[in-house]
Amino acid sequence: MRAFIAVEVSRFSDLEPLFEEIGRIPGSKPVRTEALHMTFVFLGEVDSAGINRIVLSLSSVQMRRFSVEIRGIGCFPGEQRARVVFLNVASNPEIEENYHLIHKSVGPGLGSREPFIPHITIGRFRSPVKLASIRDKYSWIKSDQEIRKVGIFSSRLTPDGPIYRPIAEFQLK
Repeated sequence: MRAFIAVEVSRFSDLEPLFEEIGRIPGSKPVRTEALHMTFVFLGEVDSAGINRIVLSLSSVQMRRFSVEIRGIGCFPGEQRARVVFLNVASNPEIEENYHLIHKSVGPGLGSREPFIPHITIGRFRSPVKLASIRDKYSWIKSDQEIRKVGIFSSRLTPDGPIYRPIAEFQLK
């Protein structure tokens, strides 16, 4: 199964106009409300034995609670040819520490080798789009949320978008 390790983030009312605007862009696919999360590690395809090893390993890790501080929006790979639009998450020592603990816990060979950039994906585009004006228009978006648990989630891809299902949860100290 496709799996990832993440924290769930609540959607807040300031996002509604942004989601509506993203939805009007041809070829866009906004993320569903219940799917907002900040990924620590995308595991890719993992069998049930691998998931069990990761659950066992993560259950012994002492991760700390932290705040997700959302500050405006950003784009991958860039605002002139965006394929992904996301909520910026201000990095902090607790996020970085938890990321390193989780990454070390899952072991070599699993997880992305890309640099860790804390963010919450809110939309994807089939073709690259220019998003500089939207980024500027919504630079005021701000939300702080206390995170108390990390989870392992499965991801099943469907034509209507991915469906995420929790597999395991770990309370933060």
